[in-house]
Amino acid sequence: MLDVLTGHSITAVERKDYEHSSNGVNLSSVSSERPEELDFPLAYSIMVFTDLDRAVRLLKAIYRSHNQYCIHVDRKTPKASESYLHQAARLLGSNILFVPSEKRLDVKWGTLSVLQPELLCAQLLMQADAKWKYWINLTGHEFPLKTNWEIVSALRAMNGTNVVDAAHGERNKDRFSDARSLGFNVGSC
Repeated sequence: MLDVLTGHSITAVERKDYEHSSNGVNLSSVSSERPEELDFPLAYSIMVFTDLDRAVRLLKAIYRSHNQYCIHVDRKTPKASESYLHQAARLLGSNILFVPSEKRLDVKWGTLSVLQPELLCAQLLMQADAKWKYWINLTGHEFPLKTNWEIVSALRAMNGTNVVDAAHGERNKDRFSDARSLGFNVGSC
């Protein structure tokens, strides 16, 4: 089978259609994965607080069986909502990890608590048996504008480099009450 736009051959690896109607979760999905995608697995961390339906749609859109996923559900999220997300993830595959309940954090935007769940997910993903090439961090409110293949192609072209935004000089330094408590020098950015 050929991709009409690029002329590349596509090996269709179709996942089973999952449908779970008892709680309204419909995870019917079929994805085509090219060999170069299978050879370039990604890891995702997803921070979720509200609008779990949107988080499930995000997970369904980015899910590939060869990638790894870690989800942090904010401690403020109701238990029923958290179980809804766990149930939806189980229907997709076993390569979706959750930060354990006892380690879940109460995230307050604009504080260090936004970074801490990312670090917890990074630790879980690094401990997983599967190997991956790049780690992408998302919130449950984001949605990809590119396909997995387009993301893999762009990351492959980066040849191991990273994309990390940084503030220059003294910008945003007042957001932290005591920079010394962070364990790194915030003022040197």
